[in-house]
Amino acid sequence: MTELNPKTRNKLTVPENRLAGSDSCQNCGTELQGPYCHYCGQPDKNFFRFFPALLREMMGDLLDYDSRLTRTMKPLLFQPGKIATDYMQGRRFRYTSPVRLYLFSSIIFFVLASFITNLSISEAVSESAIGHAKTVTTESIPPSSETKVQTDAEDKEHNWAEPIFKIDLESDASGASEDIDLPFLPQSLNSWINAELAKSEIKSAAIEEDPSLITNKIFDLLPMTIFALLPVFALLLKAFYVFTKRYYTEHLIFALYNHSFLFVLAIIILLFTTGMGAAVANGWISEAGWLFTISGWLTVLLWIWMGIYLWLALKRYYQQGWLMTSVKYLGIGFLYIVVLSLVTTLIAVISFLLL
Repeated sequence: MTELNPKTRNKLTVPENRLAGSDSCQNCGTELQGPYCHYCGQPDKNFFRFFPALLREMMGDLLDYDSRLTRTMKPLLFQPGKIATDYMQGRRFRYTSPVRLYLFSSIIFFVLASFITNLSISEAVSESAIGHAKTVTTESIPPSSETKVQTDAEDKEHNWAEPIFKIDLESDASGASEDIDLPFLPQSLNSWINAELAKSEIKSAAIEEDPSLITNKIFDLLPMTIFALLPVFALLLKAFYVFTKRYYTEHLIFALYNHSFLFVLAIIILLFTTGMGAAVANGWISEAGWLFTISGWLTVLLWIWMGIYLWLALKRYYQQGWLMTSVKYLGIGFLYIVVLSLVTTLIAVISFLLL
């Protein structure tokens, strides 16, 4: 056992034999044969240490930010299908686990996307308010016909004239709205839906005033919905590769790593495009300059790489011919895009109802 100086020993709030350096594991009591317990895996570490070092270790445990993450990023971004293949062949410890990597990348993406979206909305609303204030000011001066045309054009440009999100209910001959009756839902839920839809104009006006109301609600629902779609994507893979005799888990691992790649690349694209937009807005670079032109081409190349990557990942992981892989790539991609479109529309409607 590690010897402690008297000053440290007097400050202890736990028995000295429960500190690191003991002969047995502090968790399960198994006799230690090294820095890790061979029975339960707990490290023999002392938490009575300098706080920054302890905080760094805790963050490392939380985010798995160690050599495994750095070893994961390079093949994740530049070697399609390699991580999933290695993982299924038993080379797992060198990489971040698929679930942890998916959760980490998706959380960062949705937080960043929500922040950028709300920032853009705030800027748009501010510009609209400034434009409206200018219009009100010029109304006190009798405008000439030319000035009036210009003022009307500016008002149309800055004013949020049309609601951003509105649901129009069908009306009967008398003009009254007809209730929606979905037979696969209980009557209580149908009643709630109709009650919320009856508030459509009020909600649309609120969204027009503050569009972040609907975007925040959408971003609240979207992360868990996309996560719930992972098994659906794995089922698509299972259906298209049914004769490969792979287990469903193998398709799910592939889905997790490829969705993680999509989130990481989307984060890079968001940061890059937002940074370039901020540089233009602050006058650091010009839209007509070579730097902005190159950045535009780089963004296009990243989007192209996204599509190529997924195609190559299918080829490497499932080891089928180029023609068969291409056909299945187009089929899986088309069906999954249809599912995503339907689900995204449903999320938007649900978000509107929940306002």
